[in-house]
Amino acid sequence: MSPLDIAFCLFLMVAWPIYEKFVDWPRFQRWLDRVPARARIREFRMTIIQQWVLTAIAAFIWLHAGRRWEDIGMRPLAGWRLWESAALVLLLIALNAYQVRVIAKSEKTRLAARNSRSIKSVEKILPHNEAELRWFLLVSMTAGFCEEFLFRGYLINALAPVFTWWGAAALALIPFGLLHGYQGRSGIIKTTIVGGFMTLIVAATHSLIPAVVMHAVIDIGGGVVAYTIIKPRASDATPA
Repeated sequence: MSPLDIAFCLFLMVAWPIYEKFVDWPRFQRWLDRVPARARIREFRMTIIQQWVLTAIAAFIWLHAGRRWEDIGMRPLAGWRLWESAALVLLLIALNAYQVRVIAKSEKTRLAARNSRSIKSVEKILPHNEAELRWFLLVSMTAGFCEEFLFRGYLINALAPVFTWWGAAALALIPFGLLHGYQGRSGIIKTTIVGGFMTLIVAATHSLIPAVVMHAVIDIGGGVVAYTIIKPRASDATPA
């Protein structure tokens, strides 16, 4: 590992999760109190910029060390790996579409979901109108690429010479989960499990591409389902 690798790995594993938990999340909540109409979109924009800047830094460090794109997992799929990856993506899309359909058709199901702990714990950062939904979709696509590139691509492969690939993969799950600390303990656990699933996908396909697409689909699907649950409706109005 080069000095640049060490510094950036420490940033990803320690500094970034701390920043998100103790700086960015409290700041967003202050914005939400002061300018609720613009706070979420402002946060979405900052997240997009932040993640692409960090991804560019990781790519620069990787290439500056004379490494290949293939060594970080940026390689195309072929054969059974391509077809199985496509099948998993279609399955995720189908499951999300089914959820949206069920929630949209049943007011009772929607209200139950809206009052659930899983929604209440993260409702502040979920899209509440169409403009926010559009930005949330952009954040989802950004996270799909950037978080997979940073955690399943750069971080694992930078640490692998010291900890082995699987050891590095296990270590990378810790900051990935903690990065979502604003979701509470259950959110950290769920995110870590999803990260573990993505790690297995990368290990099985020898490529980041399926994990990138699946990550984006999961986030997009979650955003659309959440918007279907919490968007304002006439039935939510309090009777006079």
